Amino acid sequence: MAEPLFRVLRNNASHWGELKKQSFMSQKEALTTVPVLGIPTTTDPFILVTDASDFAIGAELLQIQRGVERAIGYGSYTLSKEQRNYSKELLAVVRFSRRFRPYLLGHHFHVRTDHNSLRWLGG
Repeated sequence: MAEPLFRVLRNNASHWGELKKQSFMSQKEALTTVPVLGIPTTTDPFILVTDASDFAIGAELLQIQRGVERAIGYGSYTLSKEQRNYSKELLAVVRFSRRFRPYLLGHHFHVRTDHNSLRWLGG
């Protein structure tokens, strides 16, 4: 979503095309819409949801509270040129497991990803 804007900033480009305008409006919408975050508990299970694109990785930490998935936290990271050659989905799991470590440490948690080659993580 934000990669076209990062490209403008990186290149000091003064011309905004339609893609960059759409990217800006998407970012504006995301930043002005307030998500309601849940307060984590020590007894309910966590789910780490990860995703990756060509330019970035992202994650959402969920917790099942009273049978409903509640968002506990979000994260995103823009990949360097070198990191774009990595297994991005696996990088997302590793990076955001570390980022959300205070919540996940000492708890069993599930990883939800749309990448079939990471199914071996489940056992």
